Amino acid sequence: MASSSSSENPDVNVAAREHILAMLSATGYHRARVAILNDYDRMVGGIAWAITRFDDVAVAANLLYEESNDQNIKLRTN
Repeated sequence: MASSSSSENPDVNVAAREHILAMLSATGYHRARVAILNDYDRMVGGIAWAITRFDDVAVAANLLYEESNDQNIKLRTN
C-alpha cells in the first residue's frame, strides 16, 4: 500500500514551504522574501518574529537567533 506522506511528494513540500513564506511576508515579516537566506533561516526567523509580536498574550522571549550556513539541524536548534 502506498503512503500519502508529504515527505514522499516534493511538490507538496515545495507548495507548503512557499505558502508559509508567503504568509510570513504578507503579515509583515519581510525577510521571508530575502532569497539569499535559506528556507530554514527564513522560517525560523519568521517564527521568532511572530512570537515576539503576539499581542493577545504576555510573552517574555529571549531569543538567540543567528543565521548560519550549517545545515545540521541538531547544531542549529540547541
